Amino acid sequence: MSLIPARIDAVTLASTAFRETVTFYEDVFAFEKISESEIVARFRLQNIFLDIIKADVLLEETHLTNFGGLPGPVTLAITVREPDDVDEYMRRIRAAGGPIIAPAEDKPSGPRILYAADPEGHIWEIGWFPATEA
Repeated sequence: MSLIPARIDAVTLASTAFRETVTFYEDVFAFEKISESEIVARFRLQNIFLDIIKADVLLEETHLTNFGGLPGPVTLAITVREPDDVDEYMRRIRAAGGPIIAPAEDKPSGPRILYAADPEGHIWEIGWFPATEA
């Protein structure tokens, strides 16, 4: 039996503004929420789950006193099918009051990329890459 997993099953993001963050993922990204309790919401993406958990609960469960400043050194990424989809995400994020870190732009190497954040400051890279498929 190999200890190397076939995939990552879930990404968990800590949230101090739980309701606002859950609503952001429902409204802006239109992720499919499959469950929610008072402390955690789970979204099904195609091959992975995204869990939003109240930060104080995750601190208690991990026996840590703090996480340090958000965002951590992690960027989550979504590859879209068309360059215009990047602009649509930027429009939705702005409409929801989410911060745009770097507006959508065509990069010299070919892709169109947007960097934005959720209400907690978790950074998302949303990009169209002409050499790949979403």
